[in-house]
Amino acid sequence: MIGEGATNFMYGAAGGNNYFYGGSGDSEFFGGSGVDVMIGDSGRDYFDGGTGVNYYFGGAGGGPGSGTGVDTFNISQGGIDVVQDWTEGKDTVQLNGSGFHSFSDVLSHSYQNGAYFVVQVDADTAVWLNGATAATVTASDFRIGS
Repeated sequence: MIGEGATNFMYGAAGGNNYFYGGSGDSEFFGGSGVDVMIGDSGRDYFDGGTGVNYYFGGAGGGPGSGTGVDTFNISQGGIDVVQDWTEGKDTVQLNGSGFHSFSDVLSHSYQNGAYFVVQVDADTAVWLNGATAATVTASDFRIGS
């Protein structure tokens, strides 16, 4: 699916593999249970890949305070989510239903794998942040919900 310059809402097929390109506007992506590739471009984008394996590219965005390029990555139970263009201090990982209560829980369930900071939520759920490390992530990078 390809979005235009305005606000875009994109929904993938259940069980299918989906490719989304949001364009320059603000986009919301909702994948299914297959392999999803989501490319946001320059807007404020929200990514929820669903279950399955998901690859997120938030997009170029603007500089600090520009109002663009700020992305939220919602991590669903039962999925492996790979954020390829993690931007420290701008992007946010939303962990709902993870059982985590604090940033300390995030750190105690994480490890480094090459260029990726990995948060292993459970045996079936993980988020991989390209370019991040335990020394660079902060509590404000994560939203923890019940």
